Amino acid sequence: MTSSVSVVSCVVIAVLTGCVSRSSVECGEVVCPSGTICRQVTATDAEQAPAPFCATEAQVAACDALDEGAPCDAGRGWCHDSVCLQRDCGDGWKDPGEACDDGNTRTGDGCAGDCSSNETCGNGRVDPVRVGSTGANPNEDCDDGNLRSHDGCSSTCARELPQWTQLQPMPPSPHWGTSLVYDAAYARIVMFGGVAPINGEKVSSDATYEWTGAGWSRVTTQLAPPPRSFAGLTYDPVHRRVIMFGGDAGGEAPFNDVWELDGAKWTPRVAATSPLGRIRFGFAYDGRRKVAVMFGGFRDKDPVNGGRLADTWEWDGTTWTQVTTATSPPPRSAHALVYDPVRGVMVMWGGQDETTVLDDTWEYDGTDWRRITSATMPVALHGVAATYDPAHHRILSNGGTDASGNPVTTTYFYDGTSWQSASRPVSPARDAAGLVADPRDGTVVMFGGRTAPNNASGETWQWNGASWSQAHQLLPSARVNASAAYDPMAGLAWMFGGRLDGGTFTNELWSFDGHVWTRNATSGPAARRSGALAYDQLHRQLVLFGGELDGGGIAGDTWTWNGTAWSSVAPPLTPPPRTAAAMATDVLPGRLVMHGG
Repeated sequence: MTSSVSVVSCVVIAVLTGCVSRSSVECGEVVCPSGTICRQVTATDAEQAPAPFCATEAQVAACDALDEGAPCDAGRGWCHDSVCLQRDCGDGWKDPGEACDDGNTRTGDGCAGDCSSNETCGNGRVDPVRVGSTGANPNEDCDDGNLRSHDGCSSTCARELPQWTQLQPMPPSPHWGTSLVYDAAYARIVMFGGVAPINGEKVSSDATYEWTGAGWSRVTTQLAPPPRSFAGLTYDPVHRRVIMFGGDAGGEAPFNDVWELDGAKWTPRVAATSPLGRIRFGFAYDGRRKVAVMFGGFRDKDPVNGGRLADTWEWDGTTWTQVTTATSPPPRSAHALVYDPVRGVMVMWGGQDETTVLDDTWEYDGTDWRRITSATMPVALHGVAATYDPAHHRILSNGGTDASGNPVTTTYFYDGTSWQSASRPVSPARDAAGLVADPRDGTVVMFGGRTAPNNASGETWQWNGASWSQAHQLLPSARVNASAAYDPMAGLAWMFGGRLDGGTFTNELWSFDGHVWTRNATSGPAARRSGALAYDQLHRQLVLFGGELDGGGIAGDTWTWNGTAWSSVAPPLTPPPRTAAAMATDVLPGRLVMHGG
């Protein structure tokens, strides 16, 4: 509130003493002198609420007839709520050209001292210091403008030294109780943990795998959560992290820890309050309210209260909050919980209480649970695999175990109004499988699951909207003397030919994208080993020359691969036939150079 008052100000400053009478205006905790106006700027681009201040008539006049945010005062300022403010780092306003402005010129507090960086990893600006309770600490030693690792600067902005890493582009071993989630920041499906029957024992896994659409590849991380199965996995798009909670390691007390995966590194999170440890619970991210929601699950058997829970919790990226609702579903475990982004609600169905397999459906809107009645309902199931299918705008549920303990093959859909079953139940019978939608190609991917009490599957299946089909992952067989080249345009490593185990030569052409192998062609050049192979960047093609032919003989032919097919080339001048020559790309002149052999 402002008011005009007439005051007599007595000022004592060093050797100057006197009283001045003037008209003035109260403006917050200050008094504006005559000729100024008290203003409280309310523009939304203030990084923090500024205190009221005294604007001069010239500052107001400079913005007459100018739009909000327009330059003023000959470009030295810009208009905020019709007031011309100077472009100064540290004034609390995010001016054009500033990445941030937190009201000070300190570095290491989340905004650089010159306002050029918000001091976050991945913004392309190296921020070497972070100020905390213990003073200034080392922060970033690189920042290449992305959150990828293995490119010289890690996803946490630590410099990476060159080192050898064994890649494992192969399917996971048979598992059940594994967790799958789609990581939108890195455009891939992530799978963690699960339990596998090994030598008659159930062994929990701590492996992280990625699905690229063509196959699985194990990811080696510096730190990994302890082995576990039946954990909850979901994706937080706000913090661009995969979140994992709970699970157990077979016979041990269930975990109640939270882990985050940033694409290359698992990091444990510590919360002041945590839910009870549990397995086989519902866990999904509410994109509307920006929290991960958890319901129920199974904990250590309690002879008085039973082992199944009926509590609702929410995780906001930092804190767990238990939600008390007017209505709550009965306790359960091994149920499905999926977020419907179209209607902005959580949908939960099935599971098992202490004695019964359930067939009810519930929805949670962030305030309360309500039971849903549909003309058609799935049969009572527990251990179902479920996800939201964005390509077809519906929830998809597959498999599970019925009340008689039999794995089922039925695929169900829920559109927010009613349940329907697929006309052809052609999916494999199993429960406790991992299931997630892959928005890259509009499919739903399912891995593993239990086919019998102690039997696990290692199969990967895909749903295309109409039917299930098994996805097969191919791997090159062992070989020596193969030829290799790298295509930087497509990011592919290529391998051709070689001598297979047993002595047979091959003419297979394979490509490797860093995760999975793809076989491209088995026709074209004759089978051979030790051919010279290089990538021609100018013409965007692989070039193959010579090599040792199967059955003897040295080749002197030239072949090109354009990404689709091989072509035989007959240049006017051709080097003499040879094998084991060295060939490489000389980029600047745009040519290939071959030597020796």
